[in-house]
Amino acid sequence: MQSPEQDAWLSPSRAAKLLPGVSVRTLQKWCKDGYVPGATHLPNNRWLIPREGIIKLLEQGTPNPLDPEGE
Repeated sequence: MQSPEQDAWLSPSRAAKLLPGVSVRTLQKWCKDGYVPGATHLPNNRWLIPREGIIKLLEQGTPNPLDPEGE
């Protein structure tokens, strides 16, 4: 069992499972592009994604890839 602090951060694969229809690679691109609030890029080139960031994406909606303005 993970501690509450460990549960607060997700790997891209765990986070993508919470977002219907979103692949790990898409989620990593969104992290890089700043769409995922609080996502942290580690020196080993991995991402840590806060559970709260995923909740915000679910509430606000995911980025529209067909809209270059991100609206």
